[in-house]
Amino acid sequence: MFRKGSIGIVLIGFLAAGIGSAFAADIDNYTGPKKEIRLSVHVPSTHLIWQKMLLPWANIVEKESKGKLAIKPYLGGVLHGARDGFKAVRGDVTDLAMCYPAWSPAGFHLNHVFGLPFAFPNASVAALVAEELYPEYLKGEYEKKGIYLGFNSSMATYDLVSTKPVRKLEDLKGMKVRTVAGPQAEAAKRLGAVPVFMSINEVYTALQRGMIDGVLTPNFAGYAYRFFELAKYVTRLDYAITVSSWGHNIKTFDALPKELKTPWYNLLRKESQYWANAMDEANRLSKERNKKEGIEVITLSPEEFARWKAAVQPLWDQFVEENEAKGLPARKLVQELKDKSKKYSSWTQEQLMERVTNHPVQGIIDF
Repeated sequence: MFRKGSIGIVLIGFLAAGIGSAFAADIDNYTGPKKEIRLSVHVPSTHLIWQKMLLPWANIVEKESKGKLAIKPYLGGVLHGARDGFKAVRGDVTDLAMCYPAWSPAGFHLNHVFGLPFAFPNASVAALVAEELYPEYLKGEYEKKGIYLGFNSSMATYDLVSTKPVRKLEDLKGMKVRTVAGPQAEAAKRLGAVPVFMSINEVYTALQRGMIDGVLTPNFAGYAYRFFELAKYVTRLDYAITVSSWGHNIKTFDALPKELKTPWYNLLRKESQYWANAMDEANRLSKERNKKEGIEVITLSPEEFARWKAAVQPLWDQFVEENEAKGLPARKLVQELKDKSKKYSSWTQEQLMERVTNHPVQGIIDF
């Protein structure tokens, strides 16, 4: 059983809320053949991403559309590699694929705001805020890549998993920490760590050999990749979050019958939140496991946490200055992001799901 606020309860609420009268009318008015959406991802069918984030949604798509829309999955990278999402969507190899702006940074500017440290309290808030900001600030950056945004997929927030305790900023100084490139790496430097770049699959061996002292990662990854066998400390930070995008084939969406466009668009909005809910739930369950597994969880005092935030504030200032110099509304974007993140931080998963179900963000795709 899931506790109230978990993904299990949220999914029940999602189904109970139904699809709305307008949605149902569109579906009922469509009398043509089933429309299949090709979805491609690099993970196998056994992976958490397919099992918890995508497969349940695929079932919902078919159920709520009364079999008139269906996901056709291509798993394990059979259509394209993990880094080739933009190219595969643009080239009509697939209809819906995970795209990583960090791996195709050319042409992206304001989108990098999501990688700045301490922006969001959890994945569910990040998912909604990212979609609400998209039409005004980010749409042009994506559509210049020759794709629509299908939905945003947010990773759970990162903590520091380490081989020695980190209780204050000084403890981090000089520690070699695996992180991803970009704003997260720059933030690690400002906090005194030495960023190290490697595949997530290389981290266990690096910890074992003393090549690194820790990794910035969601808590559940400590179990999924067995880091906790070697690193017995977690410093709770909600340090950063990765907001990835699922690119949508423009030709495919534009060619959908008019009766299916709104239902499909709204189902995409719900998947953004459903994905994030599942991430947050996986993280919550793994944190409950920490005590049983003998992992020491360190929570910084408010005063100490304020020191960490102050250390990385120049990155936010730099983001604003550099993008304003290009004529981009970075200052307004940052303020809206912070305001929305604060507003939604107290909302439950049920409230967030209700929001995207009954008031889906408009303007992500124009039709």
